[in-house]
Amino acid sequence: MLSYPHFAPAMRLVFPDLKQHPICAQRAFCRYLIDMNVLDEADQIRHPVLVMAGLKDPIIPVDHQINYAAQIPTATLDLFEGVGHLIFAEEP
Repeated sequence: MLSYPHFAPAMRLVFPDLKQHPICAQRAFCRYLIDMNVLDEADQIRHPVLVMAGLKDPIIPVDHQINYAAQIPTATLDLFEGVGHLIFAEEP
């Protein structure tokens, strides 16, 4: 993840004050993201959901995101070529 060329610039855009937080809080945030299960209540979602997947995502493989979209009854999947995990920062 750290070798991903868009990681540092995107993190600065998304979390401009990240360095102001203690390293233990940053680690806890990252652990939360890694352990998060986005599908534990997928079958209960009733509102439209847009799943956006970058085809060069080094963090969540595209196959996983296709699977997420398939498990959410109201999901639409959009695939983006040439971008990775942070689509909105890489290709605004």
